[in-house]
Amino acid sequence: MKITYQIQNRDDKSTSGILTLNAYNTPIITYQAVSGGWGKGSLPTGKYSTGKLWTPEQIAALSNAASYQVFSFGFFLPLVPKFETDRTELGIHPDGGVPGTLGCVGLKLQTAAEAIRCYMLLLAGTVNGGIDVEVY
Repeated sequence: MKITYQIQNRDDKSTSGILTLNAYNTPIITYQAVSGGWGKGSLPTGKYSTGKLWTPEQIAALSNAASYQVFSFGFFLPLVPKFETDRTELGIHPDGGVPGTLGCVGLKLQTAAEAIRCYMLLLAGTVNGGIDVEVY
C-alpha cells in the first residue's frame, strides 16, 4: 500500500488537499484532508514511512482524544520522515475537535462508517509492515 497527500491549496500555516490510499499502484479511496493551521504549520513535503497504527482504544485514553476523533472514533498513523527535519509527532488521523492540525494530516471524514472504513484499510495496509507515504 502507498499513501499520497496531494496539496491543492496552501497559505502561510496550512494546506488542504487529497489523501489517496493506493494498492498495487491503483487508487482505492480518496479523502479530503488538511494539514496545519496550528503549531509549526503544515506537514513538510517529502517521503515518509509509517509507524504502528494506534487503535481507537488508545486514542480514547488520551487527554486530547477529541482532536483525533470524529463520531467518537479515532486512530493515529505515525509518520516517520525519510529526510532531515525538526518536526516530530507527525501522523495521519481524523480531523476532530477544532479544525486543523499541529502538522499532521487531518482527514475530513463525513460519517462514522467512513472513519471505520479508513481505519480498517490502514490496519490492513500495516499488517505486513509500514506504508510508504509521499506528500507533494
